[in-house]
Amino acid sequence: MLASSDSPSPIPIVHSYFAIGSMCNPVSLQLRGLVPLRSQPGQLTAHKIVFTNSKNGWADIVPLEDVATPLGGSHGVLHVMSEEDLAKLDRIEVGYKKVLVSVRCYDASIVQAWAYKFKEPESNEKFKPTQRYIDIIAFGCEYHGVDAAYVAFLRSVPSVPRPHPEEYKTIEIPSGCADRYFSQLEFEALNNAFALDHVVFQFQACLEDDDTGIVLFKSLGLMGIDATLRYTQLAYDPLFPVVSSYEEMTPQHRAYVVDLFLQTSTNSDKYEVVGRLL
Repeated sequence: MLASSDSPSPIPIVHSYFAIGSMCNPVSLQLRGLVPLRSQPGQLTAHKIVFTNSKNGWADIVPLEDVATPLGGSHGVLHVMSEEDLAKLDRIEVGYKKVLVSVRCYDASIVQAWAYKFKEPESNEKFKPTQRYIDIIAFGCEYHGVDAAYVAFLRSVPSVPRPHPEEYKTIEIPSGCADRYFSQLEFEALNNAFALDHVVFQFQACLEDDDTGIVLFKSLGLMGIDATLRYTQLAYDPLFPVVSSYEEMTPQHRAYVVDLFLQTSTNSDKYEVVGRLL
């Protein structure tokens, strides 16, 4: 019998990734199309979580010696990721850089893993995380069996409560755009435009395609579409059910997404409302 000429399949490349923020939560992972091969709880040996370096209170890590803590290194979830999914994370975590960290698993083994750290603090001011963000992290940690004392610590972190529906911000339509409507084809022909709940925004024409805001929106899959549904996937909130279409969203859910976008966008000085979608 002749030997098979088929070459052996290449061994897939995998990476260890330690999540401290939204990626602790299995729903957040799923909504971003990320599928860990394995997940387990762990603890950083030399770093601690902080929430104060970002205007939106996003999680960051700092060396333990920089922040006094009675709990030692922060806990989180250690995921084994495919090379493809780690590349997706790189595109999602704009503003962060990958750093190698040491993680002690709950079986006492030590693993070197990638984690994401701010490239540089966004502000010297102190900001609180939102209650939505804390809930996402805490629920994810609970799901993966992270130490109960650490979950209690997360829930004790001072946070910004969710707004009541009557407090939701709405999109202001300039008078010059109130009667301007775009067909789907006209909208798709616009350069560097996106929509939110049928309101069309466009980045300023003077900006180059390598502008950080334009790059961010493209990397997150927000450009060239009505991004309402996509934004619910990127900014998942356990308060609302997971939906697969715009039509499944309740009016309150849509209004919440608009408010969340307006409250958290750091590029609002770069785009403007230009009309509505038909």
